[in-house]
Amino acid sequence: MLREQLPVTVVIQEYSVQYLRPVAEDMQATCTMSNVEVLKKFLCQLARNSRARLELEEFIHVDGEVALRFRGQFVAYDRARVPGFEPG
Repeated sequence: MLREQLPVTVVIQEYSVQYLRPVAEDMQATCTMSNVEVLKKFLCQLARNSRARLELEEFIHVDGEVALRFRGQFVAYDRARVPGFEPG
């Protein structure tokens, strides 16, 4: 969604995955952000510094239980202002 609204490149800076139980069927990952202030801070930092970091946690559920947990730190770069990420 962010890339659709702003000219940014998003990369994963670091991540961890916990496999808590087998996933052998179709799955659906969910990622929610309950704190709007964190998103506002991220967007302000992106506007001010041309880059910003955001940590997110995602879950895959099987039969109502968490089967996989992913934590990642993502970095967004303003392609128009950061060398190496210019628009093509």
